[in-house]
Amino acid sequence: MPGKETIFDKLNRDEIFDLLLKKKGLLKTNVEETIQPVSRDGDLPLSFSQKRLWFLDCYDSGSPYYNMPFAVKIKGTLQIDVLEKSIQEIIRQNEILRTQFYSDGERLLQNIITDFKFQLKKMDISRFSSEEKEKKLKEIIHNEVNYIFNLQKELLIRIRLVQTGKEEYVLIQNIHHIVFDGWSIGIFVKELMEYYKAFASKKDI
Repeated sequence: MPGKETIFDKLNRDEIFDLLLKKKGLLKTNVEETIQPVSRDGDLPLSFSQKRLWFLDCYDSGSPYYNMPFAVKIKGTLQIDVLEKSIQEIIRQNEILRTQFYSDGERLLQNIITDFKFQLKKMDISRFSSEEKEKKLKEIIHNEVNYIFNLQKELLIRIRLVQTGKEEYVLIQNIHHIVFDGWSIGIFVKELMEYYKAFASKKDI
């Protein structure tokens, strides 16, 4: 005998999220959120959008649904140490990329890491055949895209450099949506190119 039908039987994933967000007072509205400067001397509360993403991430724990992955192909001579230094500078300049999010039991707060450590992960698959390289690259991208971030304990940005040929690379980047959005991808790539050119030519930033 079929059980009693509930409202959740008729709702899809997004509709269920909307119901839960509405209950928490975190449902999106057409009202734009005004960005206000906040002192760094005390506790740093989350913005409305950050609270919303925190809740969704907790509700959908173990899912990469809120990852923002993208990849860039690089051809030509590459100074890997300069690339790593450029990424470090972007993270240093943009405190949101070195921010962690946590609950103190009553409030949702953010912690901006001042002494952060970023290491560019590197892998060389250039020695394999074209078919094997394609398979391995797909596996690497799949693993990176599906990485589960811990919002409380780590940098919410991961970058891996995969060498596919003598002077051919794929730079795979994955950043959690709570600190990044689609509009930021172009800015990130532009800044990375600018820093790389400056550091490679030993110019002052």
